[in-house]
This record gives sequence, C-alpha cells and structure tokens, in this order.
Amino acid sequence: EDGFFSDANWVDNAPTRLVFMGESLRQLRFDYPAMDRKPPSVRTEDYSFARWMFRLGPKAQEVRPDLAICFMSNPQRLLSTVPDYVRTLLNKVPIVFTTRFESSENMRMNMRRKLGKDLVLHHTRSLFSALAHAERPEFDDNGWFFAVRGTGAMDKVLNSSLLSAYQPAPAAAMRLDDGETVDALFWGILDIKYDTAAPVQDRVKILETGDGQTSKFSGDGQPIRLKAQKYRIPERADERFRAYRVISADKKLTHDVLEQAGYLHLIPRQVCKPRKYRPELAAEIAKELEIAGDDLVILKLCNRSRGAGVMVTPVRGLQKMLEVLLHPPRREELKEFFSKNMKGLDKWLGSLERGSGSSNYNLLRRFASLSEYDQQMRHWWSNESPVFLAERCCPSLMTVQEGQEYDATLRIAFALRQQGSASAQTSAPLSPQDLAIDWLGGYWKLPLKAADGGADRESIVSAASSAGTAPVAFEHLHEVYAAIGEAVQDLFGAQLTLEWMQERYKSERELSAFLTTRFRLSEYSDAQARQAINETIDSFDPGDDVCTQVLLSFLYRARGASEARSAGSPNWGPESTSDFQASLQRMPTNALSMYLLGTRLLQEGKTQEDWKDGVEYLCKALFLDPDFRPGYVNLAIGYLHLLEHARALSVAQAGLARFKDTMQARKIIGVGCYMGAHANRQADPWRPSAEQAERRKRFREFCTLGCEAIEEVRAKSKKMGDMLEKMLANMQGAPEEWEPLDIPERLGSGWLIRLYRL
Repeated sequence: EDGFFSDANWVDNAPTRLVFMGESLRQLRFDYPAMDRKPPSVRTEDYSFARWMFRLGPKAQEVRPDLAICFMSNPQRLLSTVPDYVRTLLNKVPIVFTTRFESSENMRMNMRRKLGKDLVLHHTRSLFSALAHAERPEFDDNGWFFAVRGTGAMDKVLNSSLLSAYQPAPAAAMRLDDGETVDALFWGILDIKYDTAAPVQDRVKILETGDGQTSKFSGDGQPIRLKAQKYRIPERADERFRAYRVISADKKLTHDVLEQAGYLHLIPRQVCKPRKYRPELAAEIAKELEIAGDDLVILKLCNRSRGAGVMVTPVRGLQKMLEVLLHPPRREELKEFFSKNMKGLDKWLGSLERGSGSSNYNLLRRFASLSEYDQQMRHWWSNESPVFLAERCCPSLMTVQEGQEYDATLRIAFALRQQGSASAQTSAPLSPQDLAIDWLGGYWKLPLKAADGGADRESIVSAASSAGTAPVAFEHLHEVYAAIGEAVQDLFGAQLTLEWMQERYKSERELSAFLTTRFRLSEYSDAQARQAINETIDSFDPGDDVCTQVLLSFLYRARGASEARSAGSPNWGPESTSDFQASLQRMPTNALSMYLLGTRLLQEGKTQEDWKDGVEYLCKALFLDPDFRPGYVNLAIGYLHLLEHARALSVAQAGLARFKDTMQARKIIGVGCYMGAHANRQADPWRPSAEQAERRKRFREFCTLGCEAIEEVRAKSKKMGDMLEKMLANMQGAPEEWEPLDIPERLGSGWLIRLYRL
C-alpha cells in the first residue's frame, strides 16, 4: 500500500506476483498502477490458497515460487502452522530468513557447519530496514538476513538452535566485572501496552516515560535495578536533557514530539481538551476518537505520572464522569470537605497517643488509603494543567498468573550513552545522533483485577506494588525494542524551542502559556522566567473562565516557587507567600500551593502558632493529593516541631507505606519511637503492676521499631548525624543505662523537603 514493492521486478520487468502467506492476515489485493512496464501484484492469503495458486495436484502443472522469505520466524510456530504441502513447494527454492538482531560469531560458525553448501548467503545486514542508517543498532525488524536452499536446509534451521537459542549479545555494561561501570547520561523507563494480536504497526503503544532512578522496580523488575548499577551517571549529566525534562513531564508534549519525529504509530490515539465542562464534550471526544457504546476511553492528566489521575470509562458513561471530574468543589463545599477530614484525622491520630507506634499503625493508613475513585478524583481537583487528555484504550496480550488472565502493562528500561563526536565535557544539548541506547530488560506490571472481572480502572491500570508482576518472554521484548527503534533517542535529543511551542499551540492559548512557562522555568534564569510570567499574567483577563483560573493559579504558584528557588534554602524570598496565596484565590484546590505555604511556615515560622498553621496547610495538601511524598515528610516534621511525636511517627509510617525508599520518613520514625520509648522508660512503683507491664511492653515495641528504622538509615546513608547515633545506642541498651540527650527545639527542620515542581 505504501509502494515498497512497486519496483520489485525492476531487473527485467517480468510479470511478478508477491504473496504474503500466514494466519489471520489482513486481506490485501493490490495492483500497482501501470507505468512503462508491467507492475507487480501483491496479495495476502492463508496457507490453504497455496494448493490453487501453485496448481498442486496429480494432473496440474507444478509451478514453484522463485523465492521464499520467512520474516523474523519463530521456529516452533512455523513448524506447527506451515502445512507439508506448502513446504514441498520450497524444494530447491532459495529461502531467506530475516532476524531482528545480528548473529554472533558462534552462530555463524554453527550455520556453516550444519548447512554446508545449502547456506547460500551468510548472515548479512539489510540495507532497507527501518534502522539501516543507524550505526550497529542492537535491534531492528528484518535488519539482518541469511539464505538457504530447499526444504531440507529450512528444516535444519527450524529444528536446530540456530534461531530459537540465539539471544543478542549483552550490552557493554553487562560484560563488565563486578565493581566496574560504564559512563551513561541517563537511565529510564517506558511503560507500554503490547498486543501481539494487533497489526504490526499497532502492537506497541507507549503510555509514559520516566526516570529510572525515581521509578519503582518490584518483583520481576528487581534485576533491572541491579543492571542499572553498572552505569555511572556523572554529576549534572541531566543538564544536557533539560528539554526532555520538560517534554516527559507533560503527556501532551510527549505525544506531539513523538508525532513530529514520525512515531505517531507508537502512541495511543489521543485528543486534548480544555478542563471546562460542556454538555457536548463527551460526544466530541467519542467522535474524534472514533469510539462508541462500550468502547473504553482513558482520561488522563497531562502532567501527572505513575497512573495519578487516570480514569477509565466506557463511552456511554463518559459524560457522567466528565461532569464529576470537571466540577471541583466550590469554596463552601471545600471548607466542609477540609473540616470533615481534619476531624477524622485528629480522631485517628489522637487515638495513637494512647498506644504504641506499631499496634495502632493501621488507623492512620486509612488517611492514606482512599478508594481508587476518590483518590483519582482528588488528583483532578488539584491539578494545575488547563487541559486534559482522552485516549482510546489499548490492550496488552493477556498475561496469565495463577490461572487468571491480566491486561498488564509492560515496563522496559534503558540506559543512554554518548556516542560520536559530541564532547562529554560540555553541557551543550545532545542531538539524537549523539545518543546510543542499551536495553536493560522488562517485565509485566499487573493490574489489581483479572481481565474477566469487567473493564474498569482496576483491571486496566497497573499496580505492581500491590498486584504483583510477571516475567516477559524474550521474543516479545525483542519485538518491542525493534518497534521502538530510535524513538527514545529522538525524544531525548529533541531540540525543543520556544518558537516551536508558540507556533504549535497558537490556537490553544492557555495550553501555550502553560507549556512555554514551564519551558522558560527550565531553560532561562529564574529572574528571566519571572519577568515572562509577569507578562503572561497581564495578558489574561482574570474573569470567570475555568481554564484561565487554573492557568493563573499555576502562574502565581510558579512565580512564587521560582523566587523561593532562587533565594535558596532556608530563605523563600519576600513575595513567595503572597504568590502562593494568590494561587489559592484562583484555584482553592491547588495542593502544591498549600504544600509550599505549609513548608515555608515550618521553615521560617518562629512560634507554635506558625507551626500549627503550617501543619494545617500540609494536611489539606495531603487530603487533595495523597500521593505526594514530600507532603508526608513535612507534615511529620511539623508534628515534631509541635512535640506531638506519636502523630509524627504515624504520619511518617503512612508515607513510608507508599514510598518505601524515603530516608527522611525512617529518620522521623526513629525519632518518634525514641520519644515514645523515653516516655515509657521509667518504672513507676505507684502504678498497678498490669499498667507497668503494659508500659514495659510499649517501651520494647518502640525500641525495636526505632532501632530498625535508624539502622536502615545508617545502611543507606553515608552520614546520619550524631543525634540519631545516640538515640540508636540508647534504644539498644537497658532503660536504666540511657545517656542524657539534648533534643533541639525544631527537631527535623533539616529534613524538610522543598519541591517546586516547575
């Protein structure tokens, strides 16, 4: 259809017929338009058609093909599906086998030994594959081929290990001895839907990109993190990917950059709409995505990752869901929402002060364990992007675990290295030609529910940390690698410019302002970015338009965060507080503005009232965004400031349940347990014996939990501080042998996390 075979008979212009044979092929009957010669014809058929096409039978004249090609064959599948009468056609016919990776020297020697004179062409690089221009790619569909003569040689290939046992050579880093490393610029992940039942160009759909250092690798993904340790990423290497940081943080921008680079087939069909409800919006989305009825649509927030804000609905339920998502609570409703949640949180945390840190731990987890629907809805309320995305639902091939089928998500990991003439010593941006990729492996991330449980979020969106993982077949990984081609290099090496963004989004004013502001905050100085933000704010009429209000909330918050960033910790700059407050005036559900206000009050506040106000802001931020690591850490530190150690301990435990690698949370748990143990350490002869026994029990529980937390900090931190060392020594000793320890008034202030999300 694309004309690739229009000159297949260019040597002699002889009549030529190309027949693609296989199972479940899309029907194709195609004759190229005649020019100055007879063009070839192309068609697809199943294997049974071979009897008629080649006139097989006792009285028919036998017509054999001139050439046969097996495209990237799975030997077992070919042996089981190709009928004997087709194979008899190929006697003495040249048969080409294509592969998607280069053969090793050992494989080439085995070919020569087993095939002898029937090997008519050694393993050779194709000049016509998708990545023929690339310098030694690791994977490339039909990128290499070899040829044999006749059915006997074909059987030797299919029945031997020449194809099935071959695996591509490991990446350079995997060939190193223990302790040795290879320099890399970045290592990251792609989350993908992969379906072998789909047409070839629709099998791989990239959902999201991410940083490997902040991604989770549970279960079958753990070996990937071990492989990644072979790569040494120099300090400040990520400065060469500033444009990628902007691109990858926004799904709309990722989609558009990949589309511009020619990879539209690798991304789900998508539409982008303003976050403003209209009665006709659902019908518009369904029409543009060409879906209806029970077809599934995926709703996403542009600037959130790890599945945050992803909602799944059939088209018939789309309008109702949009009504809910695009109508955040009004001010009075929000006031009631915060009041109800604060009372509930106070009740749960208050009950902890009457028990140990471990036995009542699950009470607080209710605070951080909302239903999936409620949690995703709050992400929509608090999000700063003025637009959202709707995508067609793309399934994966079914992954079977314990007898049940799951529509899982494939996560693959990669490392990017520098190649070519670009200097490693400069901070200049890199082009795609400067980048080489090493694939580190992959695994399936399972959703919470099996596919037979109905099509909803819990059966489609992966939740590996709670639902589990599964291994992925090598042949599937290799097909995905080859299908992706150079998309990763094109994404990381994209030369993003302000002019391109302004031209691309000139008809979408709020989206243009949002993306160009984020670009300036990444590429320009803070002072230059703030000047541009001032001009952008002045260019918008602060009326009642929902999208404009959302955008202005982001702009004010970004201006305040930029000032705080340039002031440097522990300073915040004179105007940041008023900017955060102005942000909340435009969008009262902006969780980031609440988080920043609360963090500033903890860091710069001088009184208990300041710290109480900071704690209240941080609580509200977590009510709106319970999937925010810094919120848990800073709220727990706020309770330390207020000397409410049991509450600090419990908030830190809730955060650690979500984010297992949070060292600040472990430090707070150690401090909270120390204070709890200290309160139960002294024996009181006037108390009843049963009460004294309970105090001793709580003392031991606090010491055990506190020692575990601090020892974990020591194992993963080069320096954890004298105070934690002394706390650990006391909790490891007998209660009567504790050494006096001076506790600072603003305990934990050095552990506060200032995250600007610019």
